[in-house]
Amino acid sequence: MKKLIYILTILILTSCGNKTKEGGIPAINTLGRDEMIDESNVEIKDVKPKSPILKEPPFNPKELDYEIIKPGFFVKERFADLETQDKYGVRMMEFYDEENTVFYVSRILTEALQDPKVTLENNFDDKMAFATDLFLLSPYYSKGKIEPYIYYNYWFNEETFKVVPRYNIEEYTKTYVSEDEQRLIDNQIKVLVDYANENYDNNYDKAYYFAQWLAENNSYHYDGSDEDLIENNMYGALVKGHSQCSGFAQAFAILCQKVGIPCYSVTGNTEEKVKPEGYSGEHQWNVIKLSDNWSYVDVTGMVANGRSYYFYYFDRSKEEFVDYYVSGFFNDIEEYIR
Repeated sequence: MKKLIYILTILILTSCGNKTKEGGIPAINTLGRDEMIDESNVEIKDVKPKSPILKEPPFNPKELDYEIIKPGFFVKERFADLETQDKYGVRMMEFYDEENTVFYVSRILTEALQDPKVTLENNFDDKMAFATDLFLLSPYYSKGKIEPYIYYNYWFNEETFKVVPRYNIEEYTKTYVSEDEQRLIDNQIKVLVDYANENYDNNYDKAYYFAQWLAENNSYHYDGSDEDLIENNMYGALVKGHSQCSGFAQAFAILCQKVGIPCYSVTGNTEEKVKPEGYSGEHQWNVIKLSDNWSYVDVTGMVANGRSYYFYYFDRSKEEFVDYYVSGFFNDIEEYIR
């Protein structure tokens, strides 16, 4: 019995002296200097610093090199004042990649969310709606280069706002242009702009020349078919000579802008006596600034009605265009028309 007690005592004392517990962390041993690793013997390869250049650098915003002259209307549901709208309209164009038809909107959205003068909720749907509003305003900040009507889809992912032309044919109507068609458009624009600059010395005469040329060299394309598509675009108005209102309005706006005349297209109704909601309508015509005031021009009316009606549709006041109802998106733009 005494022997058994002795053995048990020895086992207990041995167990208490063990400094490691099962499942625990081993005790830290203190090493002497002679037991430490000699780091001078550790070989480190000579590695050069990695390149600081990004594989996909962010879009570099461009500085606009032109003066913006437009009617002073603004989207009051979004902005507290016109100055704020102009700020973001310019920003949208600074972050526009023309080659890929992409607006880089992430920085614009971040800035707008923190701006007390902008109405914008921090959710996907309202961010997309805000970018869409800026896109619809873009003709007024791009010297007319962007025409929302020719686009069909918007692809939005909070970094970019991608616009895609209407590549599908709707009711025998084509609004997009091919690269070859665009080349012909550019050639015709240059011919007309050069002629206007050489032969006319004031904005009124240049603008009227463009409108008359379009009227003389076009017919209104009423009905299309599979074999005869309606080219409701600048190709139809400037090259084919057979188009509809959007083609005439877009062509007239670009021609005027090329010689420094502020001119844009608007959408709305003329047959239905009501102001359409949003950016919509059955018709498209132009607002133009020829002196100190803005006025209306409807090249479609000139084309459809003939020479004796040319002046009736050129440089007209809102009282003279009493049956023209501008789309709701443009809000108070009619207040700027003489």
